[in-house]
Amino acid sequence: MGFNIMDLKRGKTETAKGRGYAAPNLLKYIDVDDLVPSEDNFYSMSAIEELAGLIELSGGVKQPGLVTPLGGGKYRVIAGHRRRLASIRLVSQGKEQYRKMPCMVEGGERDPEDDEGELRDINEAILLITTNGQREKTDWDRVQEAARLRELLDRKRKIEKISGETRKIIADWLGTTPAQVGRYESVAKHLLPEFMRELESGGVNISVAYELSMMDEREQQKALDLYRRKQGLAIGDVKSLRDMLRRPPVKDAPQRQ
Repeated sequence: MGFNIMDLKRGKTETAKGRGYAAPNLLKYIDVDDLVPSEDNFYSMSAIEELAGLIELSGGVKQPGLVTPLGGGKYRVIAGHRRRLASIRLVSQGKEQYRKMPCMVEGGERDPEDDEGELRDINEAILLITTNGQREKTDWDRVQEAARLRELLDRKRKIEKISGETRKIIADWLGTTPAQVGRYESVAKHLLPEFMRELESGGVNISVAYELSMMDEREQQKALDLYRRKQGLAIGDVKSLRDMLRRPPVKDAPQRQ
């Protein structure tokens, strides 16, 4: 069975046993206090004040969020975390007209005894990433997306049969190429934690991070020393350092008698 991401967006999943459900998404205006952020959300929550200003200027949230029911009148946010925070900011300023946020409600309420619960959790985590395609992302965000999607797809394949090469599926979801996904995965797997923090803060970009990830730990430590001395690294710096570290030692010329 192939895996079509549009089935997830339509609120439809299918297990390996052939059972499934299909439920239309419903638009509801939900109190922001009843919106629960997803624990799977790794995106940075920046520029909330600016977004709150835009929402106020527009007269409210114009693009609905995407949520799933948790029961008890609560909803887990899949898409719309920044809109939720911006609306909460406006409400905290006494602007009660922004308390209700428009949301598309996906599927039905979760049954605690539902044996498809793990599959639904996986699908929701995938949707959290694939429905955030329009937001502005950092290089670090993209690396996390690729690594997280591979983990989720591997888990999903243990439950149901999915055809297609993993890297190609992830590339289609992210709107990029399998080669670029490979670069993201190399960074996620091999980049030193110190450089990963620099990638997150913007100290290095994805091109430099990928070149660094192709070096072993000893070479990356040398590169880290250079980075700290120069307070930055360009691709040329990394390649030159790598060539120098991998250059065979020069043997002494034989002494003439």
